[in-house]
Amino acid sequence: MTVFISDSPAAGSSPSIVAVHSNAYGQWTALFTPKGLAGIWFPNDGNAPPCTEGENPLRTDRMDNWIRETFRTIDLMLTVPRTGHELTVPMDLGDATDFQRKVWEALLRIPAGEVRTYQEIGRDLNMPGASRAVGNACGRNPIPLLIPCHRVRRSDGSLGGFSAGIEWKKILLRLENSSGTQSAWETSSLNVTQPALL
Repeated sequence: MTVFISDSPAAGSSPSIVAVHSNAYGQWTALFTPKGLAGIWFPNDGNAPPCTEGENPLRTDRMDNWIRETFRTIDLMLTVPRTGHELTVPMDLGDATDFQRKVWEALLRIPAGEVRTYQEIGRDLNMPGASRAVGNACGRNPIPLLIPCHRVRRSDGSLGGFSAGIEWKKILLRLENSSGTQSAWETSSLNVTQPALL
């Protein structure tokens, strides 16, 4: 694990630090503020915040614990994805709307290995006509994977979108062995090596 000072306005005016972590899939980037985890970027994401190595007064024992727990949870979700890993790090969702927060809370209730449709999420929120708004909220999720928007698809069975790219969505659903994605790993064009399951 390497920790850097953020040079980026990605967290608005909040002071922040960026941490990077490499595993079998590549280098992951996470952004933290004093309130908690504020962003996750998948490997090779050109939108990950730029950073420079150095000292940062924000880097406390508590922050280091958040960083370790975040990357430990990511690694577990990618190697033993069906065992229900719950992130204990607080999340800083910034200026998210109430609706977005409700959608993201609904995503956290979807167990690994299961999927929901955008329409089902809307119905769960007593907004049955809000499928498009649910999809938009999923697309604005700042902490993909840990807030599992990859577990939501369209009512017609197609995968829909994913902020990290559709190939990552296929891989994650394949790892979690969700219905209809048995060949997702084989059909992915990403150049990553599938790690052995523990």
